[in-house]
Amino acid sequence: MVHVAALPGTPRSSLPLTQIIDQACQEAEAYRDAGVLPSSKHACFAHPEEKAQKASLSQRQEEAERSKGYGISLSVDTTKDSAVVPEDGLIIENMHDVPYTVSPGPEVTAALAVVGAAVRQSCPRLALGVQVLSAANRPALAVALAAGLDFIRAEGFVFSHVADEGIINACAGDLLRYRKQIGAENIQIFADIKKKHSLKQDTCPPSQNLPLVVLAEKQSKLQDVDKNCVLAVTMVMLCSAHALTADVSVAQTAEAAQLFLADGVVLTGTATGLPTDPRELQEVKHAVKIPVLIGSGVTLENVRNYLDASALIIGSYFKKEGYWANAVDPDRVKKFMECISTLRE
Repeated sequence: MVHVAALPGTPRSSLPLTQIIDQACQEAEAYRDAGVLPSSKHACFAHPEEKAQKASLSQRQEEAERSKGYGISLSVDTTKDSAVVPEDGLIIENMHDVPYTVSPGPEVTAALAVVGAAVRQSCPRLALGVQVLSAANRPALAVALAAGLDFIRAEGFVFSHVADEGIINACAGDLLRYRKQIGAENIQIFADIKKKHSLKQDTCPPSQNLPLVVLAEKQSKLQDVDKNCVLAVTMVMLCSAHALTADVSVAQTAEAAQLFLADGVVLTGTATGLPTDPRELQEVKHAVKIPVLIGSGVTLENVRNYLDASALIIGSYFKKEGYWANAVDPDRVKKFMECISTLRE
């Protein structure tokens, strides 16, 4: 992950665009020099034959889904129909643009396009993608097209959920039509499902109990109100971000993304830097035939839990002290890539 500095117009913006570009290119080059290498598959990315195969897959999906619905497991050969996921690549992301908005201005889109083009020039042979927070998937496609990038990471592709930015609604239909309209069908879309910034109802960390108690105790003295009731209400508020789709499993969400023509799905933990549940990886791998990526919490210590994934998206672990906002730690990257190189053999 290349975490671009706060962009023009955002609350923490303090750098001129030229410096933001330089920093992003330096970060990308640090990854490249530490062992994030061009993939032998990169030349085949979005090959016309793959697009034809993908169209054939979607037709079969439609026929199957018409008769059975979301619970189905499609029996489709993955050796030819799956999108090609590069071995190594980089994703550009505007994570410093807090607080996020679902409608970032044109200045953000323009800045990211310039940053993306510069990173592409610095690393011409690496597969490159972009994510625009929060759930700004149309701007991400525009950035990718303008900068010559290969893919986007999309939030809110299927189903609605509640995030800290507000309600995020499904966008697959509009997004794929937009991709068609602007001639960007070569740009792949990897869709987050049950996104980490929207805590799953059944996975609230026990460590949240302490803040919740403190919050309950800080409530003004209400007459005839049991603090336990306040605590219970607070727990629901913090842990029900996926309550809108509580009856839809992560596997069913992945199946919906596949039906709606995502090029791959991304699984995450409950927050940035927290590990993905390996059981969910297996569940989703059995449910869909498109690539399944791991989007958070991968480290040198747990990488073997995710060897069945199609790709690993790593941000926090590659930074100094394992914190996403810090500079890239070349030693961490080198050790990890050496381990991956061994596992690939």
